[in-house]
Amino acid sequence: MNVFRMLVFAVVAIALIYIFFGILPNILQNKDSGELLLNNLKGAQLKEGKPVFLDITFNNSGFSAKQFDTENRSVAFECNNAKICCNASDKCGLIEWDERKISFKDARTILTAARCSFSGGMYACKIYFGSEPAQIGFKKVEAKKTIDLSEEPAEISVELENSGKQPMLSGQLNANVFQKYLEAGTWKKKLFEAASKTMPLNRLLPGERAQMRIPLDILEGNFEIELIAYGENAGSDTNTVALKIIGTESCIANGCDIPRMTNGECRQACYCEACMLGASCEEATKKANPSLSGISAVIPYSGSNKIEFVLKNENCS
Repeated sequence: MNVFRMLVFAVVAIALIYIFFGILPNILQNKDSGELLLNNLKGAQLKEGKPVFLDITFNNSGFSAKQFDTENRSVAFECNNAKICCNASDKCGLIEWDERKISFKDARTILTAARCSFSGGMYACKIYFGSEPAQIGFKKVEAKKTIDLSEEPAEISVELENSGKQPMLSGQLNANVFQKYLEAGTWKKKLFEAASKTMPLNRLLPGERAQMRIPLDILEGNFEIELIAYGENAGSDTNTVALKIIGTESCIANGCDIPRMTNGECRQACYCEACMLGASCEEATKKANPSLSGISAVIPYSGSNKIEFVLKNENCS
């Protein structure tokens, strides 16, 4: 009899354990969904520009962004799945939200993604509910470690991808050029602002890739190129390339157009070939056209092989 009772108690205990651990995750998630969101935000601050994902069960309650704001963090919400979300600030019986508050009409488990950027001493963070946001990233970065300017121009090839589930509407690619130098036996670097540049990025659909070439206006020396890709509501990604530039550019002046009146100014466009810098094109052009000596060139384009000179109006008559 005692053995039978012990067996019954054991079976009941095992059943209760299964029931308890079966419902425990839901209990904890319903109870601690706010804490889970907070942990995601903290993780996103450490992975600047990249999302931190988690499936979270929410009950029929809601949150205010103020609950997650701190002295150095500002939080916004976005519900980005039309199947479960209303439009921003609308009331439709689904998940209702705006940038600063969100409410859930029933208990459900949904995908969340927290992502942060840092600027001016503050983290600007957003929590996405329902779907993966757009995410810009470097898929491939290619450049020769040593480039001989007498044989080829200095440039970097990159391939960017939107790895998220939403479209990226626009963005930009920054190429920050640092010149490296030895000082007291230690390598140091300084920003070469004249050679740094910003290039626009076009719309990228989910999973779409874009290839770009980045021309570098640099001469001989050692350089470090910091590449930073930003997307509108699509996070960011970084990559760094080290280059050694040798040789001398083969900068050749290819002639000039007839001076023309443009926006009330007499301008003359001149062209070059294989010039790394606009200043090199200007020097070669002036050597071939002594009449342009003493006139500073205007470089209206990102390339270095076309420049313009502003002349006296009588030159266009």
